[in-house]
Amino acid sequence: MRKNTVTHQIFIKIAMVLVVAGSLFSIVFHWSAKKQLEKAMYNEIKETSQIIKEAMVTAEDSQRVIERLIDQRLLAASKEIAKQLKGRDINDISREELIELKKQVDVYDISLFVKKGDDIVVAQSSDPNEVGLSSKDWGYWFTAFQQLMARKEVTVDKGYYTKHFWSGPISRSEWENKYYKYAYYYDGTTPFMINPYILDQDIYQLTYNHGPAELIKKITRSHNGIVEIAVINVPAWLKGKKNEVIEPEIDLPVLFGEHSFTLREDRSFFKNALKQKEILSVPFSKNNVSYTKFYVPIEKNRVLTIVSNYDKEMIVYHRLMFLIIGSFIVCIVVIFVILQSVTRNHLKPLDMITQHIDSISKGNLAKTLQIHEENEWGFIAKNLNDMTRNISGLISEVKKEINSLVQLSALLNQTVNTSLQSIDELSSSLTEDSEQIFCEIDIYTNQLIHYSDHILHMMESIKGDLHKKEELATLLNEMTTTLHSFHMFTKQLVAQITNMHLMSYQAVQDIDLAIAKLTKVSQALNEKIKVFQLEQ
Repeated sequence: MRKNTVTHQIFIKIAMVLVVAGSLFSIVFHWSAKKQLEKAMYNEIKETSQIIKEAMVTAEDSQRVIERLIDQRLLAASKEIAKQLKGRDINDISREELIELKKQVDVYDISLFVKKGDDIVVAQSSDPNEVGLSSKDWGYWFTAFQQLMARKEVTVDKGYYTKHFWSGPISRSEWENKYYKYAYYYDGTTPFMINPYILDQDIYQLTYNHGPAELIKKITRSHNGIVEIAVINVPAWLKGKKNEVIEPEIDLPVLFGEHSFTLREDRSFFKNALKQKEILSVPFSKNNVSYTKFYVPIEKNRVLTIVSNYDKEMIVYHRLMFLIIGSFIVCIVVIFVILQSVTRNHLKPLDMITQHIDSISKGNLAKTLQIHEENEWGFIAKNLNDMTRNISGLISEVKKEINSLVQLSALLNQTVNTSLQSIDELSSSLTEDSEQIFCEIDIYTNQLIHYSDHILHMMESIKGDLHKKEELATLLNEMTTTLHSFHMFTKQLVAQITNMHLMSYQAVQDIDLAIAKLTKVSQALNEKIKVFQLEQ
């Protein structure tokens, strides 16, 4: 099993720090780069929308200038027609005459409106399809007709007005799918309102499509990321199939560009973009290609839609990310190898110190640590060597003391054994001699007592001098008593000598047991310190 060394732990910690740092760097870089890319996309969409807005303003200004020129032309034609038809009744004017008149003033057709009840209708026209048309349901057009024929100022916000003259915006014909520029003139010199008009299809294409539409085409062709641009007329677009185009500026759902990338979210995003007045976006995919659709609110309830596909930019971005992350990984590996080499060399003394301490733990105090560095390693090595020498000296002293103790214990043991043997022999000899002596004394004493008893018995049988007899009896009694006392004393003496011998023997045995234990402890301690290998 591999040791869990400090070097190994340091390598693991360095690797973990580098991995964490690399991961954090990758995450932060990815997030930052993505935000920068999104910001760049947003700014690009914003700049593109601004360019298109300016192009639309320019186109509207150009259209306005062109329409004013056309209005002046129609005004001149209207005055010429009024001059030639001045004072004539509507019934006296034929269609052929109007056809000839339109050629003279160079207009597409001429119609004449008259009041009929609460309506204003076409009574005569160079185009027979126009005759009989009612204007009652034409909204602000009818209001303008009423004000004009009442010789009042036309106050509708649409078209162009000057004294006795009003021209409406470009609009589609009631009976054919063509766009015309209609003008109306009434100065009171005729009982009818003069309506010259020209075909405005070419002018409409020039003013509405050429400027912004051409710019949009150029942007989509030159910019790889922008796929489609469209200017949506939201009110007309929301009508869906019910929408009818009468005035292109008002009724066309798509004013410029193309709107082929339709989404379900379009309706809500159109409304929200106009309401919030800020750019909105929604990601989507089509045919396994990712797109983002931007909704840019502009004036007059219009929304500029820009569909972008930044797959190529994202591929470059991912390649850049791969390159940066790969480079970072290589740098991490190089740094790790360098740190590993430096750390391994720098921590090499640690392995030597570890091995030295392991050797000390096994009892080898003879080795010294050979580290000669002017740093902490050298300081630790010097202190370890000093500590080892101190321990070695201490253990040497202990060994000497133990050897002395062992020798003393052996000598004491030998002395005690000799003394014990001598005491035992002396005690045995003393006991045997004492017993023999006291046995003989006891025999003699018993004989003396016997003799005394015999003498007393004999004395009782002696008749004669009673006084001497009594003295002799008294003396014998005293002798007998003394002999009894001497007999008891000798017995007690024998018993005391025997007890003293036994006590001496027990004390010697206790000393011998203590010496045996001391010898055993000395031997065990000597065995234990044998593991230490000391310097000679």
